Amino acid sequence: MVVFLIFLIIESAAFGRTEVYVWSGEAADEAWSSSENWKGNRVPGQKAVVIFDETSSKNCNIGGSIRVSGLHLLRGYHGNVTQAEKAALQIGSFGYKQEDGCFTGGDAPFKVYGPFWLEGGLFSSPSGIFEVSGEILHTRGVFHWGHTLPGCPRNFIRENIALQSPSAKPPPIQGGFPDDPRDRPDLLRIDSPVTSRTSPAWLEGFVHPSASRVQVSFNDGPRFDAFRMNPYQWFADNASGEGGPQGIRLSAQEAVRVKIVVGDEKDREISRSVEMKWQATDLARISGDALRIRVGESLLLTATGQGKTLRLDTGKAGTESDHHGEPGQSFVTPYITPGTFVARAYIDGQEVGKLTLHVIDVDFHGPSVFQVGYAGTLDVTIRPSPELGQVGFAPNDLSLLQVSVKADTGEGTKLLVTPLQTGPAYAHARLGDQKGPILRMEAIRGFQVIPLEGPLRVDLRTGSIVLKIILQPYIPDLKFRFLIEPEQKSYFEGGFATLDVNTTDDFYPIRDPQTGMILGEYEYTIVCPPGMTGIAHSLEILR
Repeated sequence: MVVFLIFLIIESAAFGRTEVYVWSGEAADEAWSSSENWKGNRVPGQKAVVIFDETSSKNCNIGGSIRVSGLHLLRGYHGNVTQAEKAALQIGSFGYKQEDGCFTGGDAPFKVYGPFWLEGGLFSSPSGIFEVSGEILHTRGVFHWGHTLPGCPRNFIRENIALQSPSAKPPPIQGGFPDDPRDRPDLLRIDSPVTSRTSPAWLEGFVHPSASRVQVSFNDGPRFDAFRMNPYQWFADNASGEGGPQGIRLSAQEAVRVKIVVGDEKDREISRSVEMKWQATDLARISGDALRIRVGESLLLTATGQGKTLRLDTGKAGTESDHHGEPGQSFVTPYITPGTFVARAYIDGQEVGKLTLHVIDVDFHGPSVFQVGYAGTLDVTIRPSPELGQVGFAPNDLSLLQVSVKADTGEGTKLLVTPLQTGPAYAHARLGDQKGPILRMEAIRGFQVIPLEGPLRVDLRTGSIVLKIILQPYIPDLKFRFLIEPEQKSYFEGGFATLDVNTTDDFYPIRDPQTGMILGEYEYTIVCPPGMTGIAHSLEILR
């Protein structure tokens, strides 16, 4: 950070016209145009190189058209810079650089007359004109096409790589498949190691969001669909355990041939092939080490050394779980229960190595249903509990769901979950960090409660009003508590009178004639006293 700033200051002295402006976020608002939001209390002008860094992670709203020499979001900035509607951006020869944070484009032009470097964070492209005159370099971070993200989620993870070109100078950024997909090596990438200590092995990668399908085959067998976590990420799985994705079951004897095929709506395809190998765990070579794996995975245990007989104590209860053979012989050893185990190897009766093995599992205690736009808590159990710090949580799609850790409990974690749209999204727990294999995925179903509004008309024959609440979509067995408080004011003598509220027990399903979606409908009736001419009605939903 310091080196970069010094470099810009030297450039300023050399050219005599460029100045460095640093976002301080000290004003009461988030406006670019507020001088108090900048160090030195001056708003950047045409000659400015603008820096967002760890000085402040406050959001910034570019409310009007601007011209600057450079715009750089550096490591340590965790806010969101937003291009407002109708606000055109022109960035000069110092270019656009992003290492962290988020940028959300608008509908006005975004033009860069220098380089465009995306090295971290999330860049949501403008829906208007997007032009880059200089070098385009994308080595890390998420490039989101189409300006559809609802801003920058606070829990966005900098290391979440989604669209990364393997070359130093990738082709110009563009949307969709080209006429010949082979010209775009960045359309498909395998993002995980092809050797694994465990089976099933985790196979994950990225794909260009224009791909209509991602399919996988093993050992030249039939294709099946990969799981699309979001428009960019996928994982392949031919060996899921109950309740969570596992990956690819490996062979102890030979490599597994895996082919990933990506196609578009015009049946154009590109593919990548790898051979995935199961790496044996030699207790004699890694003696004293610790290893963390997912519950349900297997190790290929062995020990090498001089001698005639090998005995492997897997650390599991009972001598029937031990292995006997010759030094160098490998044994498939499954670990199907969570806990901490110590595996030991003996050659001719002498211990030659040991391994502390932490077998980790996560339980989301689903099903999980949350109201769109409202944060709810989700209690997650992690076993064994001393391994709480070895599990990370994130949403599968930042545009559908926000997930953050609210607090650690004695047995796990309390998550704060906010659905951004209706329908299912997924919260996933990963082993180690955000690049580790997924332990579990929990479907988070978002719903909306929509009171039907309009003028209240009393049925003069019954003295009542029938009102409805819509649940979108309908979720069976979802129970609500409603606090319905009507009050009335009579313009006749006698003042206020009591109103009776009658409700049904629960939502019942109906079909939306326009969309075909199954909705829930909740009816309640307000019974009005005689002579009432006005009514005030409030509805509070207790979630």
